[in-house]
Amino acid sequence: MRQEINLDLHLSESKRILLDFHSLFNLFNILHIEIERLIEQSKIPYLLPFSGMMVSVLECLLSTNKGSKIEVLENGLRELMEALTKLKSEFPEYSDSVEALEIVIEMGFLRVDELKKDRFIWRDIPLLDLEQKLCSFLAATERVSRNRFHFVYPPNTPINNEYLIEFQFEVDGNTVFAPLVVHDVIRDLAANSRKYSKPGSKITVLVSQTESNGISLKIRDEGMGIPKSEFEEVVKYKRRASNTKNIKTMGKGFGLTKAYHLCKIHNGKFVIDSEIGKGTTIEMTMYPIHKKVLERPVRVM
Repeated sequence: MRQEINLDLHLSESKRILLDFHSLFNLFNILHIEIERLIEQSKIPYLLPFSGMMVSVLECLLSTNKGSKIEVLENGLRELMEALTKLKSEFPEYSDSVEALEIVIEMGFLRVDELKKDRFIWRDIPLLDLEQKLCSFLAATERVSRNRFHFVYPPNTPINNEYLIEFQFEVDGNTVFAPLVVHDVIRDLAANSRKYSKPGSKITVLVSQTESNGISLKIRDEGMGIPKSEFEEVVKYKRRASNTKNIKTMGKGFGLTKAYHLCKIHNGKFVIDSEIGKGTTIEMTMYPIHKKVLERPVRVM
């Protein structure tokens, strides 16, 4: 069943802040959990100062002077990376845990770099950048899962605990015109598709440029699907479909809400196409409406 969603979310300012930064919160929450686990395993005292990194993240995101806070956050990540390099050299038995953390930290640097820019300004984004950032994110989630699942890419065929990730780009040239926040949307929706799909299935990410320089995203999976009576419910703040209640995830039910919220901010259209047991496709469009747009000639395709 296919349905366009038109719903007023009635989001407070605090909820909008949480939606905007929830991807970064999730990443540093994983980092926090992994550091605590390594401290418990190793008992290495020089790791203890890094157990409170989530506090620095919260201070950064809620600060009116983000510039200086972001610098503190970046320095903290560098110091943590140095401490982990030292630990791996001195205690090679913890190499696996350290390498998992290093991947998450690299993702942290990428997210912080995005945070330093206005993520709502529309600009030309290289398609390779979209693909590589999603692949880096998937590699990090795979490693932190302790290899419970893996991602493969065409022409591979998924087996056992693997998921096939396929990218499709329908644009002229090697870039797509979009705001940087599109990275968050693709990451969140692809992560949802993995959570609610069985290993051996395929997840497709389709990106296309629409008329008037809009962007169209379609994230398609072969997962458990969404009950048709709950299509509007699942885009509400911190809501999940009733058939996912027994699935343990580290998410808080923000992904679809954020995607829908961004879609409506940018005068777009949000469609859910889903069938129980056969999968879900999330379709959304966004259009440049802000005055702060890095100039690109308007095209009609």
